[in-house]
Amino acid sequence: MRWGADEVGAGGVRGVAGGAPAGRADAVRPGAGAVVPMGTPPPPRRAATVPGVRPSRLRKGDEAGGTPAPQGGAWTKLERLAIEVADWRMTLEARLVGAILSGPRIGLARAEAAGVTAALFERPDARLMYLAVQCRRDAQEDRIGVLATARHALRWGGYWLDAALACERGLLWSDASLVDLAGSEDVGDVGLYAAQLVDLDARVREARGCWERMVELLDGVGRRQ
Repeated sequence: MRWGADEVGAGGVRGVAGGAPAGRADAVRPGAGAVVPMGTPPPPRRAATVPGVRPSRLRKGDEAGGTPAPQGGAWTKLERLAIEVADWRMTLEARLVGAILSGPRIGLARAEAAGVTAALFERPDARLMYLAVQCRRDAQEDRIGVLATARHALRWGGYWLDAALACERGLLWSDASLVDLAGSEDVGDVGLYAAQLVDLDARVREARGCWERMVELLDGVGRRQ
């Protein structure tokens, strides 16, 4: 598989303009020059956070998002890294599911061997597709049947739009985009995508723990004796 110069970044796979999946609705607001994937609703404006970490509770009289950014642009860098990591993860999850769907029996076996579980997916649509493959474990040679099960799961979850284009990788899918996803990846790349996603998940969990520890240490400054 060949990678474009803009597709691979440190720690994971970058999204490609127009082809990256939509991020979660609670993602931090994009910075200057950020590419908003097709079909992505505008995220709420708020203070920069690490993805998945709840903002620290506000002191009395504070307003949401009112904390001034420290000098040196530290918050700007943190926001940029948070956006990039979230984008890498959304892209990896979609590509991993696509690679599995291209060869369900082999793909699922390789993904599970690498430590992939349904809980690893933060994209709800990708999680439903992965669960659909697991549900068809006894009939994975029937690739059409697996795709039909994934289609049913996406419809059930509310992630289906008949008008979605084949090239779209947002949260809404159609027959065209689902078939295109399964045909655009290779089952031989499952191990690569799975290893990257497992590693990224571990890094994000560690970062969340560090963030929560920092908030715990600083939140009481000036309050307690």
